[in-house]
Parts: sequence; C-alpha cells; structure tokens
Amino acid sequence: MIKIILFLLLNLTQIALASNYDYNKLRFMEYNELRQIKNSAVNASRRFQYPRQAEQTLKPLRETLTMLLSRPNDDNLVTDLMTDIESELETLGAYELTLQTIIDERIAVINNRSLKPDVRTTAAVCINNLLLEIKPKSVKNPNIAKVICKLADKKLILPKDVQASSMFKSLYLEKSPSKVAQKIMLWYAQQKNIKVSSQTKSCPFSKRAI
Repeated sequence: MIKIILFLLLNLTQIALASNYDYNKLRFMEYNELRQIKNSAVNASRRFQYPRQAEQTLKPLRETLTMLLSRPNDDNLVTDLMTDIESELETLGAYELTLQTIIDERIAVINNRSLKPDVRTTAAVCINNLLLEIKPKSVKNPNIAKVICKLADKKLILPKDVQASSMFKSLYLEKSPSKVAQKIMLWYAQQKNIKVSSQTKSCPFSKRAI
C-alpha cells in the first residue's frame, strides 16, 4: 500500500490520487512508512507555486492529512506527522480551506453506496478524528470554529448500512458527525463565556458571530 501511495503522491500531475482509505489497512502501517509518505507529500507540494498552482500544491498535503486522520491515533503515532502537514498548510494560508475540503470529500465518500461499508465507515472515522484534532484550536481561531459550525448545520447522519457495519459497531462511532460538531460548538460557547441554548440541534452560532 505504501508504494502505491508514494507513487501517486509523486505523480499528481498525471494521476488523481485515489483516497478511499480503509481503516483496517491503515491501522497496521508503521511510523516509518507513514513518515515516508508525509515527507513525500511535502516534497511533492513544494514542487509547485501557491496560489498560482493551488490544487497541485494542496492536494498531496490534503490527501496525506486525510490518510493520517483515517487511522487510529490512540498511541499518538501520527500526531507529529499531522503537525508537519498542518504547518505546511498554515504557511500557505490554506489550513481552514483544506479542513473544509476534507470534510466535503469524506461526506461524498460516506454517501457513495457503490463503495464498501468499511471504506465509507473510514470516511466517518476521518471526520471524527478531524473534529477532535481541531476542537482545541477553534477557541483561538474563529475560522476553524466556522468549519465545525458548518458541519453541525449539515445535520449529517450516517447511512443505515454504514451504521450496520461491524467496523462501525466496533469503533463506537457517533451516528451523526453533525451532532459531534454541534457538541463541540456548545463547548466552544462555554470556553468563550457565551450563553447559548443547549437545546439546539445545529450550530448555536449559525445566526450570530463566532
């Protein structure tokens, strides 16, 4: 798998990177493999000029961040790798844009019934891990908070066949990524000492400034 990913990262000008990741395969990848992919992504991105060649610059970083977020991180194995990718994106001024794109792409995967349930469940894992990753950052960055708020307002509920998958059940995922986002925004309000209704079923900041 690592050879395929590296090949695609290094040939992004000719090939669209396939990003339908499978949690069950990613979780067995070792740190050195992941580090090699991360380094290749950074090198591939730096071959282009941003913003003139925006997609070529961002795609290897976005795809690698998606991959890292699509695996477990109980051992903090990929934390520093994600930090490196995030630093590259922040330097380019494209971090929040990339977060939104990852969410939109993973939602498309979740809703694609032609894909295997494990692949679609992995997309849900990615969104869940992304939310946990950016939650503390949202307090100091309103643009990140807006990304979370937008997901809360989508009222996304995972399809029943995804919820029925053995992988979904084993990971104890929330049936609604939007509900996770909504809870984060309620936490955000507490951190900012802003009074909002705890009964809201979407983002409490949909009609007010963040």
